Amino acid sequence: METTTIKFPCRCGHRFSLEPDLAGGVIQCPSCKRLNDIPTLSELSALLDDGTIDLRDEPQTVDRNREKILRRVFSPTRADLDGNDIDLRNTPEELAGLDAELAPLNSGKRPAMRVARPRYDPETGELIRPLDIERAGADEATPPQAIPVAKRALAYATGESARRVTAGSIFIELCRPMNMFVMFFVVLAHVYAYVAMMVTSIFFIMFLAWFAAPFALLAHYANVIDDIGPCDRDELPRPLRNVDFHDDLWGAMVAIASGLMIGFSPWIITIAVTFNMPDESPLHLILNALGLFVSLLFAPAIVLTTTTSGSIFNVRPDRVLSVINTLGFRYILLMVLGMVTFVVYGLGILGGNLPFLAYTFPSLKTLWFLNYTVSAALILLGVFLAHWYCWYTAMLYREYHTQFPWVNQRHVSTPRAAQRA
Repeated sequence: METTTIKFPCRCGHRFSLEPDLAGGVIQCPSCKRLNDIPTLSELSALLDDGTIDLRDEPQTVDRNREKILRRVFSPTRADLDGNDIDLRNTPEELAGLDAELAPLNSGKRPAMRVARPRYDPETGELIRPLDIERAGADEATPPQAIPVAKRALAYATGESARRVTAGSIFIELCRPMNMFVMFFVVLAHVYAYVAMMVTSIFFIMFLAWFAAPFALLAHYANVIDDIGPCDRDELPRPLRNVDFHDDLWGAMVAIASGLMIGFSPWIITIAVTFNMPDESPLHLILNALGLFVSLLFAPAIVLTTTTSGSIFNVRPDRVLSVINTLGFRYILLMVLGMVTFVVYGLGILGGNLPFLAYTFPSLKTLWFLNYTVSAALILLGVFLAHWYCWYTAMLYREYHTQFPWVNQRHVSTPRAAQRA
């Protein structure tokens, strides 16, 4: 096999003749003792007579027909400068060996129309191959079930993702660790309120700290209804949620507080009317019992309206009655759950205020629920029932809100945190 000898000069004039395997190395000149870089095979053509390498670019030849070819291929029109149609079809040499009938070229003109003429893509000029379609007879028709169809790539609402909380499963949902953790902080809020109330007797400034606890609790229960109802979530929100002043604190507290005040206004009116009547009077007991019953009857619908409808105009009596009529039998369950929650929670709160009540009304010391142990148990049960009541209220909204005769209604299907993100 013939090999190429590397021949190059030193700057002193001495000429080297080396083997190709020494390319890229270094050699000392025997005459001037300088070190010389042995050029590679690709650098031999650029070597000058003085032993240096010419790094200048080689002059490029200009193809004078290139512009004409590019203009013909990439022109936006279908005709050249002379007005002749541009034919981008493949040449017979390019189509040699293909199973296609070639159209004869006739002096640069397109062949006459005929059935067997091949067709070409107008953009790329590629040959378009016809597809053979076999049509089955009427007796050989393929049934639709036998036609292959691509399977779904996504599956919606299956398994855990399709789980929807119902009224009967709210108890189980509340027993989940995350929801129990939320209710634990609500209980701590009650403990904080009791401690602040005791310190208030010594330091009056602590009264403000005690006064803030009920408002924070009311805001939390309003957030529960809003998160599970309009926001369509299936778990309790964090205490005070995102601590937004309007949506999570003041606005939420006003929404549920106004519903409770309007709902219990009949009982408040009867208490004011019978304030000067003797406690043993039958009329006193009848009016108070009637006012409390009417309040417990309409309060759930009013609280549902004020916390989810977004407008105080929906508290109009005919709209509240329409909400009750829409809920039907489920409203009776909501009303019974609200009565039980009101009694248990109310007795627990009264028992927790034992020092204040005993100082103001000494005769109340004999009542069974005015005991810290009993009050603590009632508070625990009341917190659980209150969350159950709010969750069930939100579930009724989620199912029937499209049927309520409300104006200016809002419905948020995603959590507020996701909307702000």
